[in-house]
Amino acid sequence: MRMKDSGIDWIGMIPEHWSVKRIKDIGTLVLGKMLDNKGGSDSKLMPYLKSRNIGWLHLDLTNVDEMYFNENEIYQLRLKKGDLIFSEGGEVGKTAIWNDEINDCCIQNSVHKLTIHEGNLNRFILYFSYFAGKKGFYNSYVNAVSLKHLTYEKLRRVPIVLPPIDEQRRIVAYLDEKTAEIDQQLALLEKELNACLRLKRAVINRAVTRGLHPNIPLKDSGIDWIGMIPEHWVVKRIKDVFELRNGYTPSKNDSTFWEGGTIPWYRMDDIREKGRKLNVAKQYITPNAVNGAGLFEAGSFILATTATIGEHAMLIVDSLANQRFTNLKIRKSLISSLYNEFLFYYMFVVDDFCKTSTRQTTFAAVNMEELKNFCILIPTIDEQQSIASYLDSACAKIDAKAENIRKRIDAYKRLKRSLINEVVTGKRAV
Repeated sequence: MRMKDSGIDWIGMIPEHWSVKRIKDIGTLVLGKMLDNKGGSDSKLMPYLKSRNIGWLHLDLTNVDEMYFNENEIYQLRLKKGDLIFSEGGEVGKTAIWNDEINDCCIQNSVHKLTIHEGNLNRFILYFSYFAGKKGFYNSYVNAVSLKHLTYEKLRRVPIVLPPIDEQRRIVAYLDEKTAEIDQQLALLEKELNACLRLKRAVINRAVTRGLHPNIPLKDSGIDWIGMIPEHWVVKRIKDVFELRNGYTPSKNDSTFWEGGTIPWYRMDDIREKGRKLNVAKQYITPNAVNGAGLFEAGSFILATTATIGEHAMLIVDSLANQRFTNLKIRKSLISSLYNEFLFYYMFVVDDFCKTSTRQTTFAAVNMEELKNFCILIPTIDEQQSIASYLDSACAKIDAKAENIRKRIDAYKRLKRSLINEVVTGKRAV
């Protein structure tokens, strides 16, 4: 096949008979409306999509809200079967196809809809947009300083390479078949990974609430969800075991709080990237940024009590964290009777509790009174050390298996990206 330069760096060479157009040339693009909780006399409540409802090649409709639209807005913003929908905010450029999953559904201003003109296939454009997103084009295109926005004007100018319609049909049929095979393998691996994660939680929960000895005498804990516990274990409330403090974010407007910082300041991204034992951070603050309460001490814990609720980590160094976290520091009177590594594992039990004890205002947050009264089961110090040692070994084996599964998942995802990239740019003929 004879190739030519597309004239676009991130696309490169394309078949000689393919054309290069812009989104504005192939369809009618519309951006959704601002959130409206009041409406007018001619308005009615309608379901609408926001950016979080759009994934790469798929929709997530588990949480669809409603707002008011007037007749003209309904006419302009109601989705029609076959429309392409793009995320304007959040992870910009995510693209899916609307197939009338919900009757009379409209779009918010974090979403664009594109009605493709006759002569092109929406599924070919869908796959090309996936290629553009995974190639990193959308992220570089929006060039955000803070929040990313794929604006109406920018999306209109996004380049698209187009084969003739019969080739589009062959490409779409081929990619539908091949990506379905890959997605099936991914689904099986995700199921296997989730089983690993559930097993790890179960192993931890059993060890920290029942101990390691199956024949030890038991007593009723008086706590429904725990039931029987070793009779010599002590039950205390979190507020009696820990001192609790909130995290905070020093002002970004004061450079003396950040420039040349040496004190780790943790966010959720640190846990995602570095795991649950933290000694380095993505961002650092200076001593000027520390308020009168001082640092979170090494050996204490941070627990997400808003946003990504329940996620937690043990601090290996003196540090701070943002306002999403609550710090739990062992009370001085109990230091000699508590083993940090045991408490590290017990935090998984606290994590599970937090996920079921939230209150909803403008955003989800843990019910702090319930958290403070949540129970900690305390074995002897020798048992705590034995349990922690056992869990180190058991969890390492499960983690190794889970990591292997993640690598296989990543390999399939790379295969899918590579396949789509090559086919929609004509570098692999079908």
